[in-house]
Amino acid sequence: MNEPIYPTGKPLSTAVVEAVAENMNTKPEELPVPLYEAIEPDALDTLFGSQNGSDGVVMFSYCDYEVTVTADGGVNLED
Repeated sequence: MNEPIYPTGKPLSTAVVEAVAENMNTKPEELPVPLYEAIEPDALDTLFGSQNGSDGVVMFSYCDYEVTVTADGGVNLED
C-alpha cells in the first residue's frame, strides 16, 4: 500500500487522478480511462469537499488500483 496523499486546496477527484497517474508513470491526461467511468468526480468532491470533521471512506476500482479516499483528504492506492 502506498502512503496516503493529503492534498491541500485541491479537489479529491484531482488528487485521485494525480496519484494514479504518478503510480503509472504517466500524465493525468494520458490515463487509459477517465475517472468518471469509475466514480462520479463531482459526487466525490462534494462528499468530502468541505473537510468539516466528518468521517467516512469511499473505496472504488480505477485503472487496476483499489482506491480508498477518506474524509480527511487521504488517497491510498493498492494494486
